Amino acid sequence: MAEYTHYFIQYNLTDIFYEDVNIEKYSCSICYESVYKKEIYQCKEIHWFCKTCWAESLFKKKECMICRCIVKSISELSRNRFIEQDFLNIKVNCPNSFKYIDENKNNNNKIKDLENGCKDIITIGEIEKHLKQCKFTHIKCKFIGCNKIIRLNQVEKHEKEQCEFRLEYCRYCDTDGITSRSLENHYKECPKFIVKCSENGCTVQLERSQLESHIEKQCQMVMIDCPYKIYGCEQSNRFPKSNLTQHLSSINHTLAMGSMIESQSLQIKETNIKYENLLNKINKLEQLETESKCDQLYDKFYQFESKIDKKLNNLQLDLYPKDNQQPQQKEQKEQKEQKEQQERIKFDDLFEKVSKVNSYFINGCLLKYKNRWSISNYLTESRKYRKITSPSFKIYDKKFKLVIYPQGKDDGSYTSLFLKSDSINPIKVFYKFVLLNFKDESKNLIFKNKSIMDKEKSVGCHYFIKSTEPGKKPEVWLKDDSLVIDFSIEVNINNDIKPLES
Repeated sequence: MAEYTHYFIQYNLTDIFYEDVNIEKYSCSICYESVYKKEIYQCKEIHWFCKTCWAESLFKKKECMICRCIVKSISELSRNRFIEQDFLNIKVNCPNSFKYIDENKNNNNKIKDLENGCKDIITIGEIEKHLKQCKFTHIKCKFIGCNKIIRLNQVEKHEKEQCEFRLEYCRYCDTDGITSRSLENHYKECPKFIVKCSENGCTVQLERSQLESHIEKQCQMVMIDCPYKIYGCEQSNRFPKSNLTQHLSSINHTLAMGSMIESQSLQIKETNIKYENLLNKINKLEQLETESKCDQLYDKFYQFESKIDKKLNNLQLDLYPKDNQQPQQKEQKEQKEQKEQQERIKFDDLFEKVSKVNSYFINGCLLKYKNRWSISNYLTESRKYRKITSPSFKIYDKKFKLVIYPQGKDDGSYTSLFLKSDSINPIKVFYKFVLLNFKDESKNLIFKNKSIMDKEKSVGCHYFIKSTEPGKKPEVWLKDDSLVIDFSIEVNINNDIKPLES
C-alpha cells in the first residue's frame, strides 16, 4: 500500500460527546483538567485529585487539600479507578465524523459531515484504537501536484477516476508518466494518434505521423494541377488526384509534352555546364593549395640554407685568423677549439633540419603515401586467378593500385608485384614493397626502387618471391591464410615528365 500523509482533526473531548455530559464531574478540582489519561488518587475521606496535583501538594504540605487529614506520601492514597473507568465509558462520536478544515485558514469550527463522515459511536476509551483503523481518516493525495485532502475510503476512486494529476499512459504510443490533465493535449500531438485525412472527401484514417506522407503520395482526394500546366495545358482549375487519368485522356497534351521535354533538356545542359565550371574551380583551388604548400617549404629551405652559410663564414673567420695576428696562447687555443666544437654541434643540428626539409623536394614537391595490403585466402586465390588487384587509392589527383601475379607475369617460377597508375603523363615515383615475414621480422622481403611510370607503363618487381614459397612455408609468409604487403610511395606531383618531341 502506498505511503500517505495523514491529517488528523484537532478536537476537544467536549466537541465529540454523543450526549450532554457534565465535564466538571470528571475534572480535577485543583487543575480543572479532565481525568482523561490521568491517574486519580483519593484520601480516606474520598477527596480525589489527579496524581500530578497530589504530588505538588504533598511536596509543600503532608495533608489533604480539602479535609486536612495527614497524608505522608502518595503511597498512603488509594486509586479511584471507578471515576477513571466511568469517564472512559462515556459515548462519543468518531472525530472523523467531522469535515476536515484547513487550520491555516484560521477556521477551527467543527462541521458534521453527515454524508461522508464516520457514523460510529464509540467510548472515550476506544478512541485511539478506532482511529488507527477508521476508514474515514483524512489523507493527502499521493500524486505530485495534487493538494486535495480526501478520506481513506475514497482514495481508490479519487486516484483512478478523479485526480487530474494521476499518471496515465497513451494507448496509442505507449508513452507513460502523463498526467490525466495533460493527456488530451498529448493526444493533439501524439504521432501514433489515429486521425482522419484532412483532405476533403477522403475517409482514410491513419496515424498522425503518416498523414503527411499519405497526402503527398497516396491520397486520391488531394487537389492538384495538371503536370503539364506550365507547359500549356488548357485546364486551369485544380482537380482531385483521382481524376488525373481521366483528365490526361480527355485532353491532348502532345504540344505540352514537347515543350516540357525541351525545357528539361535545357535544364540538364545548364546543370552540366555548372558542374563542369564547379569541377574546374575545385581543381584550380587544389592546385593553388599544393603550390602554396610547396612555396612555404621552399622558403624554409632557403632560410635554413642562409643560416648554414652564415655559420660557415663565422667558423672560417674564427678558425683562420689574419696573418698579421700574433700566435695565440695555449689557453686561448683550447678555448678556440672548444668553441669550434660547439659550433660544429649546432651546425650538425641545423644541417639535419635542412635535410628533413629537403626530403620534400626532389625536382618538385613530393607527396608520400603508406599503407598495408592484406590478401585474404591467398593460397586459394593464387591458384584460382592469374592476377590479384588491390583496391585503388589516390595520391593527390592520381589513382594507383597494386597488382600481384602469383605465378609470375613472365616466368611462372616467381611471383611478380607491380604498381599501376591512371596518369596520362609520365610521373616520377619512389616506391618500396615489404613482404612481411611472420616468423622473423628481420627477414622481411624488401624491394625498393625509383622509376618513371604512366598509364601504359607499370613499375615493380618481376621476381619478387618464388611462387612456391608461401605454400611451402605458410607459417613464415601467411597469417590466417593472408599474405601481407606493406608499401610506401612518394610521387612528384609538380614536375610531370613531358615526352620529348622533335
